Amino acid sequence: MYGRPWRFDFFSGPQNDAAPQIASLNNMLIAGGLVSLLLFGLMWTLASIQGRAERIAMDMTASFRRSEQRFRSAMQYSAIGKALLDTAGNIVETNPALDSILGRSQAEMVGSSLGSLMGPDMDPQRTAQMDAVLDEEGQVIRTTRTLRRRDGELRHVQLTMAPVPGDPDRDIARLVQMEDRSAE
Repeated sequence: MYGRPWRFDFFSGPQNDAAPQIASLNNMLIAGGLVSLLLFGLMWTLASIQGRAERIAMDMTASFRRSEQRFRSAMQYSAIGKALLDTAGNIVETNPALDSILGRSQAEMVGSSLGSLMGPDMDPQRTAQMDAVLDEEGQVIRTTRTLRRRDGELRHVQLTMAPVPGDPDRDIARLVQMEDRSAE
């Protein structure tokens, strides 16, 4: 300018004097990188655990369906009469063998008390015990009784009542098995 060269020189002293926070920023950058790697590893682990949990849930659902199908087949094709009872002792479901033993249809029996279907030959004390809610011990009751079918024929049956695990959406407390011993 005006025929003279001008020159600007900038000089900063030692780095610590000019910017003392740079060293702490470098440490913070390293710490942030490590934390981000740690978070990435944590997210990767959680994603793999979720995938594994979903596979286990699918396997358990399939296993439950197979178990339910086995139970339904055992109920349907058993030669022994079977019924599921609710906590009040009322019939929820029967199988064809029980329908045949009692000479009644499933639609006729569902909702009625097992004791009421047994007829007057049944011991009243035993009927009350069967209709009562099972105690905490969940005992199995076995007895032999005579019953009169709808057509008037007398049958001798072996009754077995056992507790079954409950289901949150259905009120099922016991399984009754009735084996016809009249031919023996």
